[in-house]
Amino acid sequence: MLDDITTTIKAQLYERVTSPLLGSFLISWCLINYKLILILFSSLSAPEKITYIEFNLFSSVQDYMLKGVFFPLIATLAIILVYPYPAAKIYEISRNNRKKLKEIQQKIDDETPITRDEARKIRKAAVQIQIDFEEQTKRKDSEIEFLKSSVLQLTEESKTVIPREKDLTARILELETMSALQRSDITQLTSANEKYKEYIDTTLRFTPQNNYGSPDKKTHASSESTNTKNNKTNSTPHETLILKIKEYLKDTNIFQNQDTKIKAINNQIILEYPHQGMIESYKLGEMDPANFAKSLMEMMDNAKSVWNNRVR
Repeated sequence: MLDDITTTIKAQLYERVTSPLLGSFLISWCLINYKLILILFSSLSAPEKITYIEFNLFSSVQDYMLKGVFFPLIATLAIILVYPYPAAKIYEISRNNRKKLKEIQQKIDDETPITRDEARKIRKAAVQIQIDFEEQTKRKDSEIEFLKSSVLQLTEESKTVIPREKDLTARILELETMSALQRSDITQLTSANEKYKEYIDTTLRFTPQNNYGSPDKKTHASSESTNTKNNKTNSTPHETLILKIKEYLKDTNIFQNQDTKIKAINNQIILEYPHQGMIESYKLGEMDPANFAKSLMEMMDNAKSVWNNRVR
């Protein structure tokens, strides 16, 4: 709190002291009352100083008013209001005089002939400047030519790189499609292999001879059991999901009767359709056997999004 008060007082005093009116008044007051200042800073005792000031400097109220207020105020107004006009005029005269002196000096320098040594030095410096300029020009020209050749080279390389990049992109897409097809075939072969293995294990399984039932009945029951297992194996959730998606695409005609193919790779459902002379493959989603309806709805939405966001 005290620090804030001290800072505020200092700021107010600084503002007052730096004011043109107050500053001019203080200077005028000090000049008019210089005797008072000398007495105050003299080696006399305090009673002697007071006595001298009262009987010699400020012996009446008129002295207080004239020397303390009136004369310093008149001097202050003169400094603030009158002094700037002659000061500006004198400054203008001084600037004009300096300008005339410079013109006279320049005229003398122009009329004064240079010596041979000075002319030789100037000529030598001019020749050196010309040589440096030509060297810099040649160096810049060579840099410009080098940059032009570099630009042309990069342009030619880009012409060969861009088609190659397109070919590589098309080749990568083709390989990815072939890889997806091969994975689908492998999955189908694996599934078929499991079915055949289950059939062989079921058909060739050893049965004990202490069962005296009818062989025909056992054979018929075994075949019915095998058929039931095969039917269960054939009707997997993936196949049901694929059939539902195909029916949805056929009913809604989203792909405009294009030859679309839906394949299952493990739990991944892949959509393939021809576009711009190539087969494009998209992943519709992952099959969730525990939630068939959710998987079906998400993959139908993904199929619609694939067609709407295709590259036109």
